[in-house]
Amino acid sequence: MTATTKAPKTPRQRQVMTFRTSPAERLLIKKAAKARKFENESAYVRDRLMTQVQMDLTERTEFEIAPERMKHFLAALDRPVTSKPRLKKLLSEKSALE
Repeated sequence: MTATTKAPKTPRQRQVMTFRTSPAERLLIKKAAKARKFENESAYVRDRLMTQVQMDLTERTEFEIAPERMKHFLAALDRPVTSKPRLKKLLSEKSALE
């Protein structure tokens, strides 16, 4: 897949992204967009792409942290435990699903 983007003229303007598909792929996209009652193929592709992007980002298991932020993170982990009575009460109650 080849993608290109054009820089927006204003921060709120949408950017254009193009990609290539085979005729068979294009037909499948058209059928799927129609089946899901999207106004057009572009709206369908954008919706499906953003759904996949969100899933990809939530499945990450490795993160990079700048050294200065890592110091703050480790300091927070090393702080002494403090009592949280309201949290203890909340966690001891049955959930609505039980």
